[in-house]
Amino acid sequence: MRTTSSRKNTVAILSVLTMWYVVGCDGRNGSGTPAEEVNFHTYDINAYPMDKVVCDPTGGGSGGTSPQQGIKGQLFYKSSDQLRYYKAEDYIKHTTQSPVDLFFSEMFVPTRMFTAGFSTQTSGVLKDDQGQQLIEFFGLKMNTTIRLAPNDAEGVYEFALLSDDGAVMKIKENGAWREIVANDGDHPTKLGCSSSRITMTRDTALEAEVLYYQGPRFHISNVLLWRKLADGVNAGQDLRCGVSGNEYWFNPNNNSRPTVEFSNLFNRGWNVVSQGNFYLPREADESTQYNPCSPGTNPTITNFRVTEVTANEVFVAWTTDIPSTSQALVVNIATGDSRLTATDNILRTNHSIQISGLVSQTSYSIQGVAVSEDLGRAISAPIELTTP
Repeated sequence: MRTTSSRKNTVAILSVLTMWYVVGCDGRNGSGTPAEEVNFHTYDINAYPMDKVVCDPTGGGSGGTSPQQGIKGQLFYKSSDQLRYYKAEDYIKHTTQSPVDLFFSEMFVPTRMFTAGFSTQTSGVLKDDQGQQLIEFFGLKMNTTIRLAPNDAEGVYEFALLSDDGAVMKIKENGAWREIVANDGDHPTKLGCSSSRITMTRDTALEAEVLYYQGPRFHISNVLLWRKLADGVNAGQDLRCGVSGNEYWFNPNNNSRPTVEFSNLFNRGWNVVSQGNFYLPREADESTQYNPCSPGTNPTITNFRVTEVTANEVFVAWTTDIPSTSQALVVNIATGDSRLTATDNILRTNHSIQISGLVSQTSYSIQGVAVSEDLGRAISAPIELTTP
């Protein structure tokens, strides 16, 4: 449910956004056809603009299974004039935070080459301040809430991280973070084990934070594991705790195929923490507590067109087969600079947007963007134009 304050904010937004929804006195729109019923989206789509969201950045998947599940991440990278760091937390504290939000469906990145970088939902590739593609010397801060899935047994658990390079795991207890897995520093894929026993019941909502950093290119790995401990057994006693090697756990030259040693972890009771165990951290505003990467019913955009062009403004319109929000992705063709217009969060099938703040005699690429009620997404084919 949208809170009262959120609804007030939406009304305020409607007075300043460059979108309009015109309805005549007889309940019809400007074309004489019956007006659409005004329904607001459950979530604030402006909270996670598509050009500022990266879905499953290291795994190639969707980044979410439902609006409430997943892992929310932040990306940090060093500038060319900074010395490199050898601890995950130093990247979080001392480097530049990217304006994007990252959403993971799980923490299962077997050892592989990392050369593709990070791509947003609108297919832009993230770069540093110098315009270089981010493939090394970056840090990730990932927050989630871990719960038992229906098939997981209650009991005492231990956690471990297989990572290349450094990674640490913290849990929140009585309002303070406590580190339970220390696997920091430059190293090949290494199994870092916890020395803590964590009790998990059906009611447990374990607030967790994983800090990770990628040092020099090219290998990357980050796998979160856990196993249920028998009574009286201490954590951190696995025979392979502390063992490392880029081809010891996975074969990066053969599609990250697991080795016998990784398979043997399962024989000793370990399992990869699965998608069904991760839930998004709680937000103060419920309208922003959602995973924009979760799969939904993708709208179909048709008849995307330019209806008017002036020196500083462009008017575009389109239709969708299901009610969706309205936005436009605008790219300056010469510079590559892009921006996504805000949405009024109204669900509609007939869309019209006024794009302001353009420069005369400048070429732009414009695409319509739509998000459905269940967070399905669509982007139209681009239209290129030059303002007079």
